[in-house]
Amino acid sequence: MPQLLHLVEEYASGTIICTPIKIGINDTKGLRPIDFYHLIWNLWTRLDALDRRASCRFIKNAFPMILENTNEKTIYRKMNDTYVRCTIENIPKDEPLVP
Repeated sequence: MPQLLHLVEEYASGTIICTPIKIGINDTKGLRPIDFYHLIWNLWTRLDALDRRASCRFIKNAFPMILENTNEKTIYRKMNDTYVRCTIENIPKDEPLVP
């Protein structure tokens, strides 16, 4: 959790080259790459830190092992407000992240 909070701080400061979290997808307890797209979408819609393309680079830099086989175009395309049932869901911009 401290690493994830540090990533959020780096994102909020507009840092694209962030401190990577070097874990594999098998170590995420069921998370899938789309969960990470939702994570960055939720940050991107709330923080005025990076544009959408830079946000795609950020999330690839943040989770290099998990997203190693995913290109930025795919992240960009899937980084949207379309609802897909996932562990990390897209939360509408006007709703709080925490209930």
